[in-house]
Amino acid sequence: MDMECKIDLAALMREEGLPLYIYADGTVTHKMVPGKVKIGKIWGCLEGVEPKEKLRSREEAFSRPFTEEDARKQAEEDQRHQVAEAEAVVAEGVIATEAADLEEDVSDVKVGWYAFAGGKFSPVSDTYPNCQGVVGWVNPDKSAPQGQRGLIITPDEVKKAWSDKGCKTNIKDEYDGKGNTEKLIAYGKKHKINFPAVEWCAQYSKNGVRPGEGFMPSKEQLKRIVANWELVNPALQKIDGIILDGWIWSSSEDDYAYAWVVNAGDGSVSFYNKGSNLYVRCVLAF
Repeated sequence: MDMECKIDLAALMREEGLPLYIYADGTVTHKMVPGKVKIGKIWGCLEGVEPKEKLRSREEAFSRPFTEEDARKQAEEDQRHQVAEAEAVVAEGVIATEAADLEEDVSDVKVGWYAFAGGKFSPVSDTYPNCQGVVGWVNPDKSAPQGQRGLIITPDEVKKAWSDKGCKTNIKDEYDGKGNTEKLIAYGKKHKINFPAVEWCAQYSKNGVRPGEGFMPSKEQLKRIVANWELVNPALQKIDGIILDGWIWSSSEDDYAYAWVVNAGDGSVSFYNKGSNLYVRCVLAF
């Protein structure tokens, strides 16, 4: 007896995958059904559709009785897949929620708050372990990418020279202290020149700060932090940090003999001989 097949096999293959099972009553499914007489099995031939299982032997292409045991195993396998898919969805949701919470936390950060290891912030100094410093500046552009959202001033301070000899590096960027720091380190290695101030910042590693994460701020970055000294200094004192004071080196070069400095007392800007021992502050970006 001839049967007219009105099923769109191409669409079914794309939706359900392969193989497909064909039964004597004209129905087609992607799983074997107990009690039905199977007359065929479609493995492939549609471009772009890959089988969900591989044919292990020629005999598997021919019909055999589908038992209750087969149905039980198939149901267990389906359940395992469903559980795995559900766990994956839950995990993705948790990750997305944590990321959203972090974004929200960062967008709410204010000058004078405390920064902690792991990218955490709080207006209270002992909320989390490993306080890395005080937020010294927050970018008013809330859509700014990570690394440009704000600056953290670490609690420590040293006095060091900008360089141990005169040199014209042409590393003068006024807004990118991180870039200046990396370039000065590379320049020093290439030309056998020491940059004590910037090297101290690059090697800073306290309270979870990794070496290379900290940097010497550029002229404009330092000006932004110093402008907020009324909020920053009291917060630094609460974590036994050293307040902003005196002339502080920036990573922005002026010329062969001089580099730019910022006065933490009044925010004025000047330049000093690179061999002078002035205050140095390590900064982090978030």
